[in-house]
Amino acid sequence: MKALKLLLNAARFVLFSVLMFVRPIIGAVFRLLAWVCLLCFVFCLIAARTEHTALWAFLFIGIGSTAALYSFDFLIALLAPRSFLLIEQ
Repeated sequence: MKALKLLLNAARFVLFSVLMFVRPIIGAVFRLLAWVCLLCFVFCLIAARTEHTALWAFLFIGIGSTAALYSFDFLIALLAPRSFLLIEQ
């Protein structure tokens, strides 16, 4: 039983390390996607009010991208070792 717990903790730490390694890349992509989509939403809201499909698509993709980024951070927080403090500067 102790060996299984040790193996699970090791796998969890490896997954945590890999996710922390790719976090800056994934974070930059999702932040850029959210920023562009929400900017396009505001543009469509002001300039092209008749384009309802694009308006709602930009809004949902922008909000979904932001939610995906927060979900990714939540997953990293769940996998973090118990005494680990995650601070972003």
